[in-house]
Parts: sequence; structure tokens; C-alpha cells
Amino acid sequence: MSQHPIHHPLSPPPVGFSPIPPQQNLHPQSSAPYLRPQSSYNIDEHDEQDEDTGDIPLLRRDASSHVNMPGGGVSFNDDGAGAGGANDDARSEVNIRYGRIPQRVPRRYKTIKKVELFHGNFVLDNAVPKKLLDMCANRTEREFTHMRYSAATCDPNDFKESGFTLRQVHYDPPRRTELFIVMTMYNEDEELFCRTMHGVIKNVAHLCKRERSKTWGKDGWKKVVVCIVSDGRGKINSRTLSVIAAMGAYQEGVAKTKIGKQDVTAHIYEYTTQSAF
Repeated sequence: MSQHPIHHPLSPPPVGFSPIPPQQNLHPQSSAPYLRPQSSYNIDEHDEQDEDTGDIPLLRRDASSHVNMPGGGVSFNDDGAGAGGANDDARSEVNIRYGRIPQRVPRRYKTIKKVELFHGNFVLDNAVPKKLLDMCANRTEREFTHMRYSAATCDPNDFKESGFTLRQVHYDPPRRTELFIVMTMYNEDEELFCRTMHGVIKNVAHLCKRERSKTWGKDGWKKVVVCIVSDGRGKINSRTLSVIAAMGAYQEGVAKTKIGKQDVTAHIYEYTTQSAF
């Protein structure tokens, strides 16, 4: 006598259980094989609400695996971005910046300054930096406090006829130049320039010590002009140009390339320096 397991009437039959023996039985009145009734329960069927998506990232779940959170949680789309926060995520990615915090740069507006021409020529008197003036002994006279710039627009042979002048003739009384020293350079470095300039200054100091001379003496430096000739501002050594600026004989941003419709052929900077390097 065979025994069958007892199960609840409402529960589905267990897998592999059948009231008919596994062998094929024929119906007494028919020669066709007897087919056992199929169960309405399928073990492959399951409730989608009970599906476990623990192996799927929370931000990558599809619409079928989302459960609305109490209080109105955000539901994610297929791209992993919230339906209401897609724009926020895009903005956050755009605003990401790596490196140093950007510093605020003061805006410099273009200004136009009208300058009165001197004898029909562009001539400026610019004050020297205060730091440079504080290191000098004489801080009162204008030849020490200001640098003079002239934009020459003529040939050197027509310098005087075109109304250009040097600062020597504008002093009271006008100064007479007894010694005019010219230093020519191309792109020599600052060390060579300083050595040459230091030698020139020592010679000028020697002339000022000649007290018995009728030409030289204590104020002998007023009769000496040192002219530094450079073959273009673009070719001069940048460190050499910085040394000249530290002496007060050059200022950046003053030079002009055109005066009206005329091209500038030479830039002339004049200053009475009290420092040497």
C-alpha cells in the first residue's frame, strides 16, 4: 500500500507530486494514453513586487524596480538621474572645478587722455615711482622727481628743425654739455650693462672731484650727458631694461608707436639718476 504526503487543500501541490503513478496508464474504454491534468501553479511565476534587486545599484534601478518612498521620494530614470533633479546634476557637473580658487581680477577700463603738444611734438613728464624716489638723496627738484619722454617722428638730422629739444636747455639757467657719452648695445645682459655703467659713473665722480679745474668741479655732473642707444625695445634684454627702469630712465607703457598719422622713429627717455648698480 502506497502512502502519499498530506498537504493543505489550498496550497499548491509540491513539485514532482502527482496523484497518478509515473507509469503510463491507459483508460479502460480508450486506447489513447491518459494525460494527467496540468496544475494551474507555475513555479516560474513570481510576484514582481517581491523581486529582490539587492545586486542592482540604487541609482541604476529601472522603472520596474522602483518603490515609492514615503513622503514623496525621488524616482530615478534609466540614466540614474532623478526625474526632478536632472538639471541639478548637469549643473553640478559643469560647475566642478579643479585646481586653485580663481582670484578676482580688477577690470581695467580703457581711458583716453588728451595731452597738449609741446612745440607740436608729443612730450610727457611722468613722475618716477615713490619707492625709487625714497632711495634718493635729492627729492625736491623736478629733474629728480620726473622723467621726460619724447616721441620723435623725424629723421635725426631734422631733430632741431622739427622742434625737438633735450632737457638740458630747459633748465634755469640752461646747461652747457661738455661731455656726451654714448653707450650702444643690442641685447647684452644686465651684468655687462651694469659694469659699463658703473665705470662711466666712476669717471663722472672723478670729474666732480677736480676742484682746481675751470670746467669741472662740484657741479661737473651737470655738464655730462650719458646716452644709452638700444636697437629697438623688442631686441633689448628684458633684465637690462629692468635695470634701466630701476635707475628711473625708463617706464613701461609710456611709449607710443604713432602720433596722429606719423610713425614714431625713436623713443627718448631723459632722467637725472642718483642710483647705480
